Amino acid sequence: TTLSLEAFPLYELERDVRQSPIISTSRALLKGPTSQRKMEPECYLVDSFANLRRWGSGNSAAIVFMQAPPSQLIADIVDDNDTGMWGTMKQQLNDILLSANEDDEQEVANARADAWMHYVAKEFNQPATAFVWKLDVDEVDGTRDLCWSEGASTPQQFDTTSEHSGGLEYDSVTDLQSNTSDNQKHEVEYFTRFMSRGGIELNMCAHATLAAASVIFRKYAAAQNGIDQQERVLKFHSRNNVELRARLAPPSPLEEEFFRSQIVTNSMSESIRIEMDYPWRSVDPLSGKDQSSVIALLRRAFFGAWSVVPPEEDDNDNETDGLAFSLKIDDVLYVGLTDGGEDLLVELTVDAFDLLCSRSVDYGALKQTKLHTRGIIICCEIPDGESPVKTDGKRRSEGDSSIQPLEGLDFRSRYFEPKVGVNEDPVSGWPHCALGPYFGVRRKKDRVIGLQESDRTGLVECVLKEDEKRVCIIGNTVITVKGRLQMQF
Repeated sequence: TTLSLEAFPLYELERDVRQSPIISTSRALLKGPTSQRKMEPECYLVDSFANLRRWGSGNSAAIVFMQAPPSQLIADIVDDNDTGMWGTMKQQLNDILLSANEDDEQEVANARADAWMHYVAKEFNQPATAFVWKLDVDEVDGTRDLCWSEGASTPQQFDTTSEHSGGLEYDSVTDLQSNTSDNQKHEVEYFTRFMSRGGIELNMCAHATLAAASVIFRKYAAAQNGIDQQERVLKFHSRNNVELRARLAPPSPLEEEFFRSQIVTNSMSESIRIEMDYPWRSVDPLSGKDQSSVIALLRRAFFGAWSVVPPEEDDNDNETDGLAFSLKIDDVLYVGLTDGGEDLLVELTVDAFDLLCSRSVDYGALKQTKLHTRGIIICCEIPDGESPVKTDGKRRSEGDSSIQPLEGLDFRSRYFEPKVGVNEDPVSGWPHCALGPYFGVRRKKDRVIGLQESDRTGLVECVLKEDEKRVCIIGNTVITVKGRLQMQF
């Protein structure tokens, strides 16, 4: 007996559904593997360099905690034919999968892993998504080989100025290694893969590494395995052979004075402070002509003064329109360039900094110079005894709770990177490798704290080790979301 729906028998409808490629794809996406083991890794959203006085501060990252390399897990749970989700992936991600030799099982597994991570990162839609797994002893010895076998069939050079890479561009692994020989007994090693919000692979992301360390330290604390967590060191390997070491940071008396009873919720009082060692970045002053060029650049970006002379030529205040003239030459206290010509550092008066914070930014204008290769840091010193926030500009009126007075801070900053695809970094440790030494030397301190202002804002503490030419970057991390990832092949 055939049931009928108006004039169409049900078996004919079922035949049409089976033959529809769109419906088949939808069924494959919904059905997923039934008899096979599923991959449901733990996932988290973490705010790094958080300001504990408010939610939604710091720089956010998604963390996917794996039990093994993604290619290994995926190889265990997917079939070897071209049906289902894998067949759909191959059609949609030809750019990722084109180089995979389908006769090589490892290459196919790597391509599948890349495709899966691409979609997961796009789903999270965070500045960075980190996929993290622990390395066994045998894997640690072969970590350099693992860099190429996991997600890349042959060794290749990666662009270390990728989006949200945190500006990490070094000549060797040792540039980011700290003196941890005494702590190697409690050193645990992990491998990380980073993806941007668009699913593009990044070589390194410092704030996502900070977030991953926060998750791992919480897991160890819950395990209560008898090891003093203050002695544990986490060592993170990445595809470009850069290693970062992270430790728990002791409480800061300065931050305790800042926050005290003003932390927004009890859960945020359980935040974890993480410290990571970075290179000391020196700043050298620019010539008078280049300083004038930078002032012209800022006038164009913040005041739309495009009728003024090009940035490569001397600026003439008489030719500047009245609005742009509000940024005076005397408002610019210092213009310098970091090691290697990577970042411009511009120190302004407090009033000039507040003025620029009240203006919208033409990010395209900030790219119109060849003086630097990456970003522009604008900053101001906070005089002792004064609040960081003196005026109520347009930027702050959009969210009065976003920036609150924090007595005792040393400086404020913003960081723009349109040359590498990041208009403004919410909070970043990399510029503070220059800001910390710059203000620390001036204020004769070996520990300074900066407020990086953005739509989110965040706090970065810098412990200066001038003899070692190192800067220890410390930030609070707050886990805002945790769960298990349900995206399956």
